[in-house]
Amino acid sequence: DEELRKQKAIRQMIIASLIIILLLIVSILVYRAIKKEIARRRRLREEELAAQQQMMREAALRVMDESGAEVELSLDEKYRRELLENAINLAREKPEEVAQLLRTWLSEEEAG
Repeated sequence: DEELRKQKAIRQMIIASLIIILLLIVSILVYRAIKKEIARRRRLREEELAAQQQMMREAALRVMDESGAEVELSLDEKYRRELLENAINLAREKPEEVAQLLRTWLSEEEAG
């Protein structure tokens, strides 16, 4: 009778331990899923903000081109404008590759 009680107590301890381990595993999985979703939303928000800023830059460039008010630009400003135009063209031609590059930069920034 005493031996039976000991075996029952051991069995209950094992079951309780397994339940606790299972709860820990589920908690870790939920935590990782939430963390991944937060990172995904942050990345989308940053991509959206970058796209809005890009549209604003393009609009400003169009206004400058349309108005003909081409102010004499310094070499540095001309270089920046050319870089911006190249970046815009690259983003139009290969949007997936540009998005992947941005994701890589953001993930490196988060890791660093």
